[in-house]
Amino acid sequence: KQWYQRRVHGENKEVFIYVPPANIALSITEGVISCIVEAVHPQPQVMLAWTSNSTVFSSNEFQLTANPLNSKLVDVAVTATIDEADFEAHDMMTCEVMIDGTDYDKGAEKVILEKSESSDEPDTKVNSLRSPAIQLTASLQEDAVDYNNRVD
Repeated sequence: KQWYQRRVHGENKEVFIYVPPANIALSITEGVISCIVEAVHPQPQVMLAWTSNSTVFSSNEFQLTANPLNSKLVDVAVTATIDEADFEAHDMMTCEVMIDGTDYDKGAEKVILEKSESSDEPDTKVNSLRSPAIQLTASLQEDAVDYNNRVD
């Protein structure tokens, strides 16, 4: 966690700054299911889960990369290899994203065997588990935080 000291109404206050993900996307490509979480701070917990014939599987092994548009943010990818022949029409995949120290807990879900209408576009349209907004937007304003007063 990163705490910052900020002067608020003449008093020094410690504040925890976080940026919710700009995007949470689920996809399936050639036997690999993925949850991609883009432009978030700090690093969130991400859980990818899926069902296969009523059995639940999950993974939280992730790949973390710096966001290419803002180096203060990160992108997180959780992937798993599956055998598409093992799935039924009702099997689902879900992605849950949580940011420690906050009440941020959002996710997305998708039917595994659902195919895109257009093969030219990635299969990233998802249904939110807890919110009607699929595309979460966030911005980190440089002047919102005085990084010189950082308290670890």
